[in-house]
Amino acid sequence: MNPKIILSSLAAAAILAACSDANEPEIKEIQVNGFKEQDPAGYADYTAAMRSWKATGHQVSYARLDNAPDVSVSERDFLRSLPDSLDFVAMRNAAELSQFDRQDMDLVRNDFGTKVLYYVTAADQADRAASAVRAGEFDGVSVADPEAAETLAASLASTDCVMIFDGTPSKLSPDALAAFDYVLTDVSRAADSYDVEFAVRIALNAVPAEKQLLLVEPGGNITDAAGVTRNSLAGAAAAAKAFAPRLGGIAINNVSADYYDPDIIYKRTRGAIQLLNPAAK
Repeated sequence: MNPKIILSSLAAAAILAACSDANEPEIKEIQVNGFKEQDPAGYADYTAAMRSWKATGHQVSYARLDNAPDVSVSERDFLRSLPDSLDFVAMRNAAELSQFDRQDMDLVRNDFGTKVLYYVTAADQADRAASAVRAGEFDGVSVADPEAAETLAASLASTDCVMIFDGTPSKLSPDALAAFDYVLTDVSRAADSYDVEFAVRIALNAVPAEKQLLLVEPGGNITDAAGVTRNSLAGAAAAAKAFAPRLGGIAINNVSADYYDPDIIYKRTRGAIQLLNPAAK
């Protein structure tokens, strides 16, 4: 091979290497400024108004969130993306909080006054849940297991916290049932307001109306007595608002399923809360 060609090739390779090093992209952490950073005073006013509203007497909203999944697919897995106006959020994987969950919990609890609950599905989780609540890591518990509910009703009797029972009231002793602030009345299969009323009337045998939260899931529909059909969340809100005596509010299972919408995230959840409480943001 011609020596000049060899020298030229080596020189070209050196130049390309130098250019490659010079153009190597520098990795920088990008700071995204939201409402809080862009308008601190406006954010402070907004959050203060939200906390003040939640402290008033109103029909409440509750949601169960599948936090800390093995693989996160979008912002729908995170507490920070839920509507600010939710009163209670139960963390399904409360024993496996990620660092993002903990950061989000600090945000929603301190800024929006949202109560974050430890979700209990088995009796062997009761002691850990009670310890977490007493330590101030959670604002209360949402309990699906009757045995765990009996244990928590006794162990948290002197603790200022929120207690919600997600099960059949007849499976609890009267004292344990009385310890719970709210009980979920499952109307997730209701097709119309008559189905909802039937479920509520049955529950009234053990649970007063003001302690009942109508439990639904995104994706269904409920038709009222006037023939108006709404999505299941709005249908539950309309039923809770119209029922006499007044019900405690609504509960949404698998709230993440309502995340996606071309207009706004959690559109049905937000609409249901505003239907229940027009003053909600």
